[in-house]
Amino acid sequence: MRGLVEKFGEKIVNEALDIFEEILENVEDQTAQVGVCRVLMNMASAASYRLISTISARLMGIMDNNIASNSPEIREYAVDVFVILFRRQSENLFIQAQLEKTILYKLGGFIKAGKED
Repeated sequence: MRGLVEKFGEKIVNEALDIFEEILENVEDQTAQVGVCRVLMNMASAASYRLISTISARLMGIMDNNIASNSPEIREYAVDVFVILFRRQSENLFIQAQLEKTILYKLGGFIKAGKED
């Protein structure tokens, strides 16, 4: 996957993201989910700065549902994707918006749900 990302760029990566997103949404096998999350993490780390700026919102959208997974491996890969993208993004407004949406919004939901229980 690293080779594809490095050599073929945006078109192939977007098609691959479509495939991997569908797999994550439809597969029940946790081993397959871990594998897809690992592939997405490798894609993020191999992408050029230009490609990162193009696909980062999409990658975060895909990994967003997995950041609170029951599987420690899936959570770790999801967090790795976020860390890679945050480190390689230079736009603070993008980072702040993603942190609020992904982390703070979910944390607020967990706190409210805990109070209701």
